[in-house]
Amino acid sequence: MNNRFIFFAVLIFFASNCFAQKTSESWVDYDDVEKISLGITKEECISILGEPLIMLADTEDSDNSTFLYYNYRIKNYTINNQKIDKNKRNIEVERMTLVKFTFYDDILVSWEEDKMTLSMSNSNKEGPSFVFTFINIFLNIVVITLNAAVLMSS
Repeated sequence: MNNRFIFFAVLIFFASNCFAQKTSESWVDYDDVEKISLGITKEECISILGEPLIMLADTEDSDNSTFLYYNYRIKNYTINNQKIDKNKRNIEVERMTLVKFTFYDDILVSWEEDKMTLSMSNSNKEGPSFVFTFINIFLNIVVITLNAAVLMSS
């Protein structure tokens, strides 16, 4: 009996945390990227933008390529009386993507929006509805509970 109580308490804890998931990933925007210029070193780029989301290296070529990926958010401001209000951003409609910085021998040679992310981006794309999310979580809880019941009975 005590084991079942602990199991269901842990299950409820995990299920309740599914609704409050927040990312700790950092974002860069134009204010950050405008400080970057071709020819800077990888260390200078990291000191300006912070730690990258992903760092990949290609050592098969003789040029020692390194790629830094950052989350990038394109700002969208509110317009009041035909003037941009820089104090109010429309975060829910801002387009988010990855920016790839390419370094050869630790020198920045280019940066661009990641092609895969660019092909999937859509500024008007809506996420899953609350009902869909709720049903998805409910079905996961049912499957976990059934698995636990099978394991407890054996």
